[in-house]
Amino acid sequence: MKNIKFILFLLIGFGTLLSCTEPYELSSDFFEEQIVIEASITNRFENQRIKISKTYPIDSTIYQPSTGDVSVKIKNEQGLEFIFSYNEEKEAYFSEQPFKAQPDTEYTLEVVSNEDIYTATSILTTETVLASLNAQKTTNQDGVEGLEVVANSYDPSGTSQYYRFIYEETYKVTAPYWSNKKATVTEIPPEEVWLDPTYEIGWEIDEDIYTERCYKTNYYQQPVLTQTLSLNEDRLTNFPVKFIPKTNYSINERYSIKVTQYVETFDAYNFYKTLNNLSSSGEILSPNQPGFVKGNIKASSDPNKKVIGFFDVVATSSKRIYFNHQDFFEGEPLPPYFIDCDIIGLSKGIPSERFRLISNINTDYLHLFQPDGEIYWMVKPRCSDCAIYANPEPPEFWEE
Repeated sequence: MKNIKFILFLLIGFGTLLSCTEPYELSSDFFEEQIVIEASITNRFENQRIKISKTYPIDSTIYQPSTGDVSVKIKNEQGLEFIFSYNEEKEAYFSEQPFKAQPDTEYTLEVVSNEDIYTATSILTTETVLASLNAQKTTNQDGVEGLEVVANSYDPSGTSQYYRFIYEETYKVTAPYWSNKKATVTEIPPEEVWLDPTYEIGWEIDEDIYTERCYKTNYYQQPVLTQTLSLNEDRLTNFPVKFIPKTNYSINERYSIKVTQYVETFDAYNFYKTLNNLSSSGEILSPNQPGFVKGNIKASSDPNKKVIGFFDVVATSSKRIYFNHQDFFEGEPLPPYFIDCDIIGLSKGIPSERFRLISNINTDYLHLFQPDGEIYWMVKPRCSDCAIYANPEPPEFWEE
């Protein structure tokens, strides 16, 4: 949601210019800082999370999370209160005690800042289970072969109707040019103080210097939305959540995806749908802009005051699946590594190459893959050490 906050600010000031598509140099001269509230509580027993931040000028890229300067609580219709405290590391508020939303119970959000008190009410949506999650071979509309992760869900009561999906993926990474050899440069002091030092280039064995196998996790918060109003029943059958081209490195070895389904209200569904349209729009002032995106959070001082955000109480259900590349593409070439890994040979016996070699070793710009006499075969760090961009330890949920 962070990536569209600045878009929301623009819409407040420029909602009357929806028909304008001419390039326009935007300015923050009339910038008005506003609060942004992302609040969802679920039917999972956990420390519930609420994120609060502020809008920032269009000519700024500085994200402004709340720094714990507001008080946050949620109370139910029986008067039970849940207090939230700020977590500086995660830049969000978490309930001090774990709890879960109960059906047929109204919940009220209350955020108190120095400027105002912001409130909203909501009730838990229908608790519909994500029945299954599968991956299947397919070719997308652009003619690209790959895998599609699909979800299946069914509500016999027919009251769910509006669905939001988010997902996270984790996959195994193997550095293609891992080595246990480390290049070294040793400075040798001169015999006379007026002479320059000399440098000796060598290498040593270090089994722990680089990491060959890691695990990379990516989180995708932009929601995938759908509704079943046009269907004969409230059922999702092989609903596509994510498409993965077969040439994508993430499925080179072992891959896992966790999909979370949220059952939404009509208002919440339209709120997220509008945000999706805005964040995917190529132009800020494009014709399809709907103006200010209205949520359900109101300011006590003025019910008409524009507040960015939404409070919902949602039924959620998650599933995780695993698969290997050969499960679907047996005998076919594996996807290439995500960057080009050219091997560069530098000789310590050639002055110009020796200078480059010393520089690359000292700055860690290249890693040693294999020494061959005076020639040192070097590669990019990401080609020899996956710990630069991924976790060397498997996550707790990982299964081989």
